[in-house]
This record gives sequence, structure tokens and C-alpha cells, in this order.
Amino acid sequence: MATLLKATDHFEARLRVMFQNSVDHGFPATFAPLPEFTPVYTIDRAFDVQPRASDDWALPSLDLKYSGTGWSLVSSSSYFYRHTQDIEDSTYGTQQIFNGYYGVTGLPAQPFLWEGDRFHNQLTEELRLSFDPIHDVSGTVGAYYSRAHSKFGIPPTYANGLVAATAGNTVVGPWPNDLIWTDSIPTTQQDESVFAEIYYKSSSDSI
Repeated sequence: MATLLKATDHFEARLRVMFQNSVDHGFPATFAPLPEFTPVYTIDRAFDVQPRASDDWALPSLDLKYSGTGWSLVSSSSYFYRHTQDIEDSTYGTQQIFNGYYGVTGLPAQPFLWEGDRFHNQLTEELRLSFDPIHDVSGTVGAYYSRAHSKFGIPPTYANGLVAATAGNTVVGPWPNDLIWTDSIPTTQQDESVFAEIYYKSSSDSI
């Protein structure tokens, strides 16, 4: 969606809004069990877990332009927001790791879900001043600013009975609690810059 407002012959404003919402019900890939990693096209699971993925984002932007005599000033502002979520059935792989790598046996039969949440937002601004030749010098000068925040998280996931099942384990020792994984990774990135592009046109008389 875009809207253009031409207030005067010298000033105009353009508003744009882009967005998308998508959802996948099911995992869009074949099942490839380790270690052979040979695709299996028949869904065969120990538990009735519905994988799901979603991707929602929006990008509004505003461009302002003022044109004077021999010069123009442009401001471009935008804000980007995105949220993705991925829920997968990791029961098969988790059981393989527990039994084969860590030597954990005796866990009650239970599903293990991997759920990843990612949030991202970014504010961006650019300002540009362009001017026609003044004493044979023309060009563009400007400034740029961007600040982005991201956060990836996995909620706490538990294996019921893990403490009891590892009481006599000699590979990893007794597990302190039933928590098997969780994650939270926040990041911030800020960029600032100034730029210029200058032209000089020399003139000489030819005989």
C-alpha cells in the first residue's frame, strides 16, 4: 500500500506500508533420521505433535522531499518489525541423544518439543541534501542512522523423570533437575554514518 501527498510544487510526502502473515501447519521437509540421513516420506511418530511455523512482518516507511531552486532535501524513515515462531517435534532426536550418547535409560515415554521465538525490530533514517553546481561544484551530502533489536528465545523444556534416570549415570553424572534446554539471546546493533559525493567540473576555453 502506498500513498503520495503532493502538498505544493516543492514538497511531497510518500507513505508506504508492506506486511505479510504466513503460517505453515506441518514441517515442510522430509524426515531424515540419523545417522543414515535417508529421507522417509511417511510420517511415523511416537506422539501426536503438530509442528507449526509462522512468519509475521511489517515495514512502514515515510519519504519526505523538498525541492528548492538548485537543491533538494530528502528524508527517508522506516521501521521494520518481524516475529517468527517455529515449533518442531524433536522427540526422536532427543531420545537418540539421551540413550545413545549420554547412556540415559528409564525415562518415561514423553514428547519433546523444540520451540523457537525470534523478534526483530529496526528503525532506519537517512537524510540527503543534493545541490546543483555552485562555482562548478555539485554533489550530495547526508547522514544515516539505524538501530536494531533482536531476541531469540527457547522456553524451558523439561524431561520428566530425568533426575531419577541419571542417579547412577557414569557418563554425565546425576542431572540437577528435569530441565534439558532453554535459551534467550538478545542483541542490539546501531549504525551511524555520514557520507558525501562531490563533483567538480573544470572549464577551459578552447582555441
